[in-house]
Amino acid sequence: MPILTITLEINDVERATLLNHIADRGGIAVKAPANGFGHATDEGEPDADAPAVDKTGIPWDARIHSGNKKLNADGTWRRMRGVTDDVFNRVTAELRAAVASAPAAPAVEAAPAVEAAPAAPAVEAAPAVEAAPAAPAVPAAPAAPAVETVASAPAFPGLPNPADIAPPPPAPVTYDALIARYKELTESGKLTNDNYKAVYAAAGVTDANLLQTDESLRRRLMDEMNKL
Repeated sequence: MPILTITLEINDVERATLLNHIADRGGIAVKAPANGFGHATDEGEPDADAPAVDKTGIPWDARIHSGNKKLNADGTWRRMRGVTDDVFNRVTAELRAAVASAPAAPAVEAAPAVEAAPAAPAVEAAPAVEAAPAAPAVPAAPAAPAVETVASAPAFPGLPNPADIAPPPPAPVTYDALIARYKELTESGKLTNDNYKAVYAAAGVTDANLLQTDESLRRRLMDEMNKL
């Protein structure tokens, strides 16, 4: 078999990569260089899912590691066949020094915690009030004479009679609006620990939890707070 000798001026990494490609294709005998770098004889393409570093934090290097980027059972890179211990240890030391000198990513400061708003004070239940004795029956007053109904003024043509137009219902009081008004009054000093119980009692609030579901109870409390 004829022997072809090629002389190239390349660095160690380029030499190792070239030897890996030649050995993977087969059919050509590759002699390990005298500088201690070997050549890959592992079959198969490089592992596309290989990690960036092995278990010890060392990145893969074509000068000393297997070309298919496989890991040993202990999680370290598989050594390229033909690499001497001296070369392997020297390159590994270079890689460790490069990793140690790499600048660390800046730490991200955590967002400051937001203090929760103080809970609304619980309302004590009003003491039970004894029922007053029933008043004696009062005889019915004689019926008043019938009064003739005065016809209302006719409406303008095409317009409804004002007496027939019902006033619009008031907007419902939401729980969020009630809490906002409560906070506004406490911050302004109009609603304090000294008078809030009287306000709750005037509105008929015996259980603050009912304010979340009872709109009529919220309206009464809102009306009492608006009087402050």
